[in-house]
Amino acid sequence: MPTATRTTTHSLKPGDVLCSSWGYEQTNVDFYQVRRLIGRTMVEVQEMEKHCNTDGPRSMTGRVVPVHNSRACNSKPMRKRVTKDYMGRESLTISGFERALKWDGTPQSISWYG
Repeated sequence: MPTATRTTTHSLKPGDVLCSSWGYEQTNVDFYQVRRLIGRTMVEVQEMEKHCNTDGPRSMTGRVVPVHNSRACNSKPMRKRVTKDYMGRESLTISGFERALKWDGTPQSISWYG
């Protein structure tokens, strides 16, 4: 798997929303908002609350969008280095299995087991 490369400058700014989609046998989506810039290569982000619309009463799928200018319960600000993924897009590594990219504004698909 290609690795991310460091960037010396980036285009992220406070208020930008980033999105990550991850999971195994289900799809989880998390949103993060840039709170402030730190130097030329880092940002401070915080996880956001999200609003979910299910695809039906017995469905285990739906779509989520972030609640703007919100903070997810128990989330703390995180400092993250901005890198570029293998396609050259700016990204943040949230954890070993989660990478966030700038959100394109469209509702994101999720799934779960009941």
